[in-house]
Amino acid sequence: MSVVKTFIDQHLRKYQNPGEGFVVSDYVSNPRLYVYLMQQIGNDSEINNLNEKLIDSLILYSLRDTDPAIGVDKFLSAEEILDEVRNLLKFEIERIQSEINRRLKVLSKKPSRKINYHTDINKYCLPYDTRLQILANNAKNKIEHESFIEEAEKIIRNNLKGEGVSIRDVAELLGSTLENIYYNQGLEFSEFLLNGGCKDTFENNLHDTVSDIVNNSNIVDKNLNKVKTALVMSIRDLLYSSSIEAKSYLRSLSRTYQMLFLLKCEPSIVNYFLSMAGDMRIFVCTSILIPALSEIYLDPQNKRYWSLLKSANLRGVKLLINETILDELDFHIKRSKHIYETEYARNIDFYSDGSTDLVDQILVRAYIYALKEKRIKTYDDFLSNYITVNGSRTKQELIDFLSAELGIEFISDTQPEYKVEVDQSDFDALVKEVAKYKKSDEKAKADAKIILTIYSLREKNNESRSMLHGYKM
Repeated sequence: MSVVKTFIDQHLRKYQNPGEGFVVSDYVSNPRLYVYLMQQIGNDSEINNLNEKLIDSLILYSLRDTDPAIGVDKFLSAEEILDEVRNLLKFEIERIQSEINRRLKVLSKKPSRKINYHTDINKYCLPYDTRLQILANNAKNKIEHESFIEEAEKIIRNNLKGEGVSIRDVAELLGSTLENIYYNQGLEFSEFLLNGGCKDTFENNLHDTVSDIVNNSNIVDKNLNKVKTALVMSIRDLLYSSSIEAKSYLRSLSRTYQMLFLLKCEPSIVNYFLSMAGDMRIFVCTSILIPALSEIYLDPQNKRYWSLLKSANLRGVKLLINETILDELDFHIKRSKHIYETEYARNIDFYSDGSTDLVDQILVRAYIYALKEKRIKTYDDFLSNYITVNGSRTKQELIDFLSAELGIEFISDTQPEYKVEVDQSDFDALVKEVAKYKKSDEKAKADAKIILTIYSLREKNNESRSMLHGYKM
């Protein structure tokens, strides 16, 4: 994930035409786009395949004016869609450009076709069924928003009345309140609404946020404290005792905020982590290492895991692997060769001809993509980037590769600084639990050993628990 330092002054704004809605607009140039993204993503019970959902939504929104009834002159080519997306977002899209091209092909194929591709003019448009669904979503969103506004304004009026004060424009006060909550506490607020987390952090800072809103308003001085009290009570009423529909609307808004945050980080969060980076020691497990290795033939802007590790290293974070992680990585690479030869090699043309998504093994899938782009010829050549195939010193080669390319340091379990004793009974109990979620006992044992090693190191180094687990306070 890249870190973007530009932070826009206004997080939320009113959506005026058509209808009206609250919009987190830090990351988009047009508030209507946020409302559309909220329709597409905000109502899911959970966000799976985040990148695909976001990119699909951006593509569909870019094609919003491509009605076949109007004429083909409104249809867009792949390059024109890229330009449209670039104008919609407030950050660079180069790192997702290849994914946009890939999703255009997927969206235009049966059986779940959502866009039409016209080969004669090499352009795309929205079919009737997709346009109909978008219209239905627009109507549904308008009803949900109006219902939320009505309920929220009623709650605020009642609490203002209880404090013995009256405000002329409750709607404006409500809008300013939500704007500033997302501006100042967007992550905590969203996490609290969606997962019940960050409650204490959100509650502790809520009064300060409300104070800023009221102090910058036109409310007379004698009523400031009463309005602050009423607003704090109103926000809590909306969160804890409002209708199911009102809570659902806020969760939808928050889910979309989190989705966009993943593409562009708030500077306050970024600066917090940067200030700590020089003191951080992180064990990099295979769930990060293997995807990073798979990106070796990607263009720099598309190397997500690779860039993450490189950036962390440049910031002073100490990246570590131990013997357990090294054994697991070495085994995975060698096993991928066996899987390739037994399951994919004989049908490589089938998989490289548009069926790459059917390949479960991530390194094999990465090889096929590189093969399609004529960057590599054989799977052995692909693996030789990391190790000597069938060599006797593959673990040392991996240590050298990870150190040279990503700045990851290998530590021996016998080094005094990292030497710990793992309780066997704790290990057996944890393996039993972890095995419920892993494909093999070996993976469960490796994960259990890493977990217990990290906790033992924390205890050894007197690292107390905090909001960021394991950070030495």
